[in-house]
Amino acid sequence: MQGLELTYMMITRVLQKVILFFLIFVLLQNLSIATLNTAIKPQENIHTIVDKLEKRYKSLNTFKGEFEQTITNSAYGEGIKYKGTLYLKKRGKMFWDYKEPQFDRKEIRSNGKTLCMYFPEEKEGMVEDNFDRLKETSGISFLWGEGSLEKQFDVMLQDQTKDLYVLYFIPKDKDFEIQSMTMTIQKKDSLITQITTVSEGRNENIIMFTGKPHINETISDSLFVCKFGKEVTIRNTHKDVNDEAEKNTPRQPGVQKKSN
Repeated sequence: MQGLELTYMMITRVLQKVILFFLIFVLLQNLSIATLNTAIKPQENIHTIVDKLEKRYKSLNTFKGEFEQTITNSAYGEGIKYKGTLYLKKRGKMFWDYKEPQFDRKEIRSNGKTLCMYFPEEKEGMVEDNFDRLKETSGISFLWGEGSLEKQFDVMLQDQTKDLYVLYFIPKDKDFEIQSMTMTIQKKDSLITQITTVSEGRNENIIMFTGKPHINETISDSLFVCKFGKEVTIRNTHKDVNDEAEKNTPRQPGVQKKSN
């Protein structure tokens, strides 16, 4: 009789362990499913996230913020780090004022139509007349409340935390200047804290906004006018491209080049 009781007790303990193991397994499964659902649920609202982002930047008349930028060339593997201030104003106006490092300072300005780049240390400048097209093919037109991100990109929710969304963008147009773009966006105000773009050749450009931005404060239009120092060599990229294309275009016999 004692043997039967002992056997019964052993079976009972084994069953208790099996049941306990099963309960733990079910609990872990439910936690995993809950975590998965938490991650997936916002994916259903990706249109809402993008819509809030676009509306937020459309509401901005001006923006001023400090930034840190790291550009990594895939061929060399080493990143170049910059610091500066970004100024934005409606209708495509912008000014990237690169302050560090001192030996590689640069200024990038646009009045909404023309893009100018000035390199003080090299005493060189560049002018791009077709800024409208550049805005469209680089995916930055939304910064001025223009265009539609979902028309230009396939958008996915890559990750999220309590305070942030991470969106991943793939251009629909093969002629885009970038291959992909990742944005980290604050949930509380739909402002971007970081943008990462990957261009042809897997070159990476990371821009992180630091500190508190200045929103809708007065910024003079004169800040966005092209400015170059003395004795600067200025090159018009649009003209250079046209000249190069014309030089490489074969002419039919008897057709003379037009003189300007």
